[in-house]
Amino acid sequence: MIGRWILVRTARCFGLDSGATTWSSPYSRPTPPSSPSENLANLRVYHLHRLIVQGLWGTEPVTRSAWLEHAWGMLPLPGGPVSLQRFQVQMEDGRDFFCLQIQRRDSNTQGPIRCLLQELGGQPKNLADARVTAVSRWRSQGKQIYPIAWRLESPALNLDLKAVIPNQVINGPLTLWSGWVRARGREGEQGEGFVQVFG
Repeated sequence: MIGRWILVRTARCFGLDSGATTWSSPYSRPTPPSSPSENLANLRVYHLHRLIVQGLWGTEPVTRSAWLEHAWGMLPLPGGPVSLQRFQVQMEDGRDFFCLQIQRRDSNTQGPIRCLLQELGGQPKNLADARVTAVSRWRSQGKQIYPIAWRLESPALNLDLKAVIPNQVINGPLTLWSGWVRARGREGEQGEGFVQVFG
């Protein structure tokens, strides 16, 4: 067991009163594609995946699987016509994948991408030939267009990802689309995760 966390309710945030433990080792996320290494010198990120979360949601007992990301330092975010898309998905069969893709917002052309696939109990491996394509988009009230469905294709994993609800925009100092997605494989595999679209 690597660690234990307690998540509690506060006056402004309704959450879990729970303990979370993990049976998987932490690993580093892939370097963003086409990012100058000197700009990432002060960035550190690791993931703990397949966390076992047990507790209460209000008065209802729940048991779920979660994913913790710890990051510190500075990451230069894209701007102008360029967006950064981040995908994290846990499959019911025990596989997890993480992808980072830089994409022009005004183009369907495949942008540079880096992906990791984590088999249950195994070591993370690069998906060298992965391809992620947006297949559906949604226009926000602010007239920004965000992808809300994607197709992941690779020799090791082929998935369709779809946002559970279209409007998952977070407005703040940095406006982004950050939302819950469901995944379905070509052979009926299922999973859940989240996608973030910066820029």
